[in-house]
Amino acid sequence: MKKTSIITFVVSVLIVLTGIIYTSQRLKNVTFQEEKFLNNIDSDIEIIEFEINEVRSEYEQFGGGLVKNILKTRLEILNATNNLLQQRRLARKYYININYEGSYGSYGTESEKQELIEQLNDEIEKQKTELIKNQAKSEMYTAGLFKSMLEASVATVNLNIYLLETKKLALKYDLPFFVSTDTTESDIGKYGSGSNESEKGSEFTAFWIKTKTVNIRNGPSKNDSIITTLKQGDKVYLVEKQNDWYKVKVVELDLIGWVFSNLLSDEYVAPQPKFDILNVDTRVTESNDVWWKYAWQFTVKNSDSESIVFSATIEFLDKDGFVIDTDCEYNLYVPGNKEKTFRGYALINIPGATKVAQVSVKTRQ
Repeated sequence: MKKTSIITFVVSVLIVLTGIIYTSQRLKNVTFQEEKFLNNIDSDIEIIEFEINEVRSEYEQFGGGLVKNILKTRLEILNATNNLLQQRRLARKYYININYEGSYGSYGTESEKQELIEQLNDEIEKQKTELIKNQAKSEMYTAGLFKSMLEASVATVNLNIYLLETKKLALKYDLPFFVSTDTTESDIGKYGSGSNESEKGSEFTAFWIKTKTVNIRNGPSKNDSIITTLKQGDKVYLVEKQNDWYKVKVVELDLIGWVFSNLLSDEYVAPQPKFDILNVDTRVTESNDVWWKYAWQFTVKNSDSESIVFSATIEFLDKDGFVIDTDCEYNLYVPGNKEKTFRGYALINIPGATKVAQVSVKTRQ
């Protein structure tokens, strides 16, 4: 009996030693793909851990309110993502097979997976651009309701970026897309801490002016007097509804008025750039029996502080205004508060070339 126990013990020790030697040998023979995978995931873990420290530090600066709740959500997302990445790393390093139920994304091939990741990268870049704009606006104010709203907007866009980054990592490493949060969607519409006592906890839905200009009136009727005029891209906040009219708050002007609902959009509308087309001109510089060469030029005056990039279609018209031919130019650039003249030419075939009486320019962004 004693001999049998000794033999059993020896066999068990040999099995364990064999497993250790086998695992050790496999770790020594890590393939290039596995080494690349481990390096990539180590790099992503390092970034996540750095962001956790940054967000935690920012979180501790707030005593309460919406921004603190959003930062709490970001911390939960980052910690959950970090835990899953650590688990995936150890599983790959020690050859443990893990298959998650509900892994994020639906793709059939590696190329489809990369295409989804690229789509997420594009959306992340858009959100980062929006973040920069909101941060710049926030820095213009030192306190007050509008400052609180902008800080909440910055925190919300940051949260959106982290959600997209988490989706990308879930796709990259075949992880479940896990988000645990106590912050509800309705919180995003609240002002939170920092606003006036009478406005704390109030909920406002944002809308944007979608036409070139809109009149804000002192009542829900076209017969009511105009108290201000807003331009395309301006933001207002819904206070109440009355049939097809919305009572809105214009934060920048600190006023409340009425606007027809069809003139508003619940999605962001970029403001129209302030530029004018000046001095449109054309003349024939060369001709033969087949075509005439029409040189054209026009000047653009940019009255906005921001640069503009646009495309232009130069239309050659007859005396009745009908289009005979066109020429197109792309990616035209004018710095803020500057004028710039653009020149080019078009070859217009006979007989149409002989009927050109005027030229016009149409722009688009």
